[in-house]
Amino acid sequence: MKERNLLTIKIIFVVILSISIVVYAFYQARNLIQGPTITIGSPANGSLVASPIVVIQGIASNISSIQLNDSPIFVDEDGVFKEKLILSSGYNIIKLSASDRFGREKERLLQLMFKPE
Repeated sequence: MKERNLLTIKIIFVVILSISIVVYAFYQARNLIQGPTITIGSPANGSLVASPIVVIQGIASNISSIQLNDSPIFVDEDGVFKEKLILSSGYNIIKLSASDRFGREKERLLQLMFKPE
């Protein structure tokens, strides 16, 4: 009976350890599974802008490349980007697109209205 209880305890320990390893692996791989992300910090989407020069700021993660209106831009080691852009008068659509090393892509559109004072 004692041997049977010891065997049961060993099996339970192995099962719990195996489940813990699988959960930890999924937790560590969540960024790879999620793919690229782009968060635009400023300006807010739909903003009315009074200056023709606007600074697009945000954070990108899990990327291998990022483009602003199909031109490559650079991010720092924390994924922060900051780019100046000249707007045309009226309605402007700005496209941010990023891809990861597995070829997955993400795109964000930013709509701004430039009205000179």
